[in-house]
This record gives sequence, structure tokens and C-alpha cells, in this order.
Amino acid sequence: MKKKYCTNFRLLCHILAPYDIYRGASIHLAREIENTDWEKLLQLTDAYYVSPALYVGLKQKKLIECLDTEVRDCLEGIYELNCYHNKTLKKEALNVIRLINTKQVQPVLLKGMAGLMTGLYSDDGERIIGDIDLLVEQSELSEVLRVLLDHGYYCEKEIYDKVFSATFYTHELTLMTESWSAKIDLHVRPTGPSGNNAFVSTQGAKEQADEVEIEGSHFLLPSPLFRLMHNFYHAQYLDRAYLDGSVNLRQLLDWVKLWQRYGEQVDYSTMEEKLIYHGQVRSSRLYMLNAERYLGLPVPSSVKIGVFEKLLFCRQNLIMQDYWFRIINSILVSVLNSVQLIIPERLRLTHGDLPLPRLIALRFADFFDPHWYGRRLQDLRKMFGFNK
Repeated sequence: MKKKYCTNFRLLCHILAPYDIYRGASIHLAREIENTDWEKLLQLTDAYYVSPALYVGLKQKKLIECLDTEVRDCLEGIYELNCYHNKTLKKEALNVIRLINTKQVQPVLLKGMAGLMTGLYSDDGERIIGDIDLLVEQSELSEVLRVLLDHGYYCEKEIYDKVFSATFYTHELTLMTESWSAKIDLHVRPTGPSGNNAFVSTQGAKEQADEVEIEGSHFLLPSPLFRLMHNFYHAQYLDRAYLDGSVNLRQLLDWVKLWQRYGEQVDYSTMEEKLIYHGQVRSSRLYMLNAERYLGLPVPSSVKIGVFEKLLFCRQNLIMQDYWFRIINSILVSVLNSVQLIIPERLRLTHGDLPLPRLIALRFADFFDPHWYGRRLQDLRKMFGFNK
């Protein structure tokens, strides 16, 4: 059964890939599609949040007619709904940005919404986007929040009180409307639970950012280098792809599209300096190897994929195939992660670029935080599959 999972995963990747991974791809894919259990494959696409992208990939590769009518209609329906949803999100995002502009603030647009607004995807329906991610300075947060609250958005009263008493400092602040047409995530840092990490900092997001104006809405679009680093950091730190031996396919597909569009503008040596400083070279090479093996993006010529990264890639495949290997891997990862609790590179990913004594003090403070133990419990539940 797990081998079938791997077969379906690779078929999914071949359809999504913007490159021909091997010669005769269309003929080979057409044969595979005819012999595929589409109920299982659709379950897989739902799990990875790429159902609309699958529909777009099938159309681009002229394989949509290979599907049964029922499957084709299902995928087309999902795509059309997502297209409508994303168009609504774009309209809502432009409206929110215009409101923020009245406070002389240009927010930084992040993640999927940044790609949607600037034509990174084939069309409006390709990528599933859950919310509108906007980055503002902490000093701007109270004014930005006030203008959105005055125009029909709301947040939890506890958060509201903290923001206006100047005690608020978090990764994101979520606002909604009664219609729930869109959810706004206001960030005071691009990502990470605490600290301001130079790896993906607010300052880094604004450096060399382009000013963009659409329908009277003015926002900042981060540089290609920052967007690539943010994508990688999100997958490795927040989604634990490297540690868990998993593949975040939606993030990886964004990585490929960013390289396709902006690769020539990116100074890879600058990126590598940051990766080395934060001890992320191996995980970045594995990420690039995944992009090559699964989605066909060539690894940059200056990047040397070593034996260790290839072994990690094999580990990913074994985790997909074997339940007990996944359990053993999770236990080993938990042990190794515990050993790394006071390694400076790991601490900087969590708490930012601070002096080592301060980093260690923050780490020990975790041991007195009930939420820290809650996250460890969630890791154990995930390890043994209790939350599936």
C-alpha cells in the first residue's frame, strides 16, 4: 500500500512539474493516468493542497482528456471554486491595503498572495491560498489595526487589549470579517515564534523591495532572494521538512516557480553565506535535490549535492513506504533535536540573531512555558499518527 502511495506521489509530481522530467513524459503519463486509482490520488492532492494545481498541470500537458468524465468534472469544479476564491482574496487584499495606505503605511506582501498579485502562477485558480499575509513594522501595528477595526474587521479582545497596551509581540495577528470572505494575517516579523532573525527579518523583507501599485493600492514586494529564503525557511523551520523527512509539495512548487521566474536575478553566493551562518546548508541542498528529483528544477551548477543529501533523500522515500521506519525516524529525530537545543545555529533559527548568553537564557525559559510542552506533546501525537 505504501509503495502505491509513492507511485501516486511521483505521478502527482510529474503532472505538477513545469519541466519534462524525462523523455516521452506525456506518453508515459497518459498510460499511468489510465491505470491510476483516482480516489487515492485525489486524497493525496487534498493532503498536499495541490488539487487545483493538478488540474492546471493536466491541462498544460494536454492530459485532461485522459481522465474519466467524473474525475475531470471533480477537478474542474475544485479549480473553478478556487479561482473564484482567489479572485475574492485579491479584491479583499487590495481593499485592505488601500485602508492601510491611509495611515501612510505600505505593507509588505508575503507568500502565496504575493505570488498571486504579481503573476507568479499560471492563473488565479492554480494555487490554494488560505489567507492574506501582510507584514508591517511593530511601531505601525496599532494604527494599522485601528483602521481595519473601524472598517468591519475584528480580532479577539485579549489580543486587542495587548496591542493597545504595547505588550503585544507575536508572529501574526489574525483579523476576520463577519462574511469570512478573507482572513488577514498581520505580521510584525515574516515568520518564527519569537525574536527578529536576520535570516528572514522585517528589515530583510524591506531591503531592495519593489514598490508596487495595483488599482490604487500601494504595497512592497520583497526581493527574489528574500522570497526564496522565506519559502525555504518556512518549509524547514515551521513545517519541519528536513527534520521529519517530509515534503511540503505546495511550498516546493512555489520554490520552483520562484527560481523559474527570478533565478537569474538571485546571487546564490549571498544566499549560501546566510545558509552557512545558520547551519542550513545540508537542508537547503536536500530541498534543491527534492526540487530536481520531484519537479525537474535543475540544481544550480555551483551547488554540490553530496552523499549525505542523497541518503536523506532515500530516507524520505523510506518514510513514505514504511510505517515502522517512519516511527523509528521520528524517535531518532526527537532525540537529535533535543541534543541540538543549545546549538547556536538552531537557537538563532528560533530566537533570532542574539548574543549566545541571551539565546541560552531564552532556551531555558522555554522549559517554564506550558505551550512549549504542548508543542512537544503534539510532536508525539504526530509521531504515532494519533492526529490523523
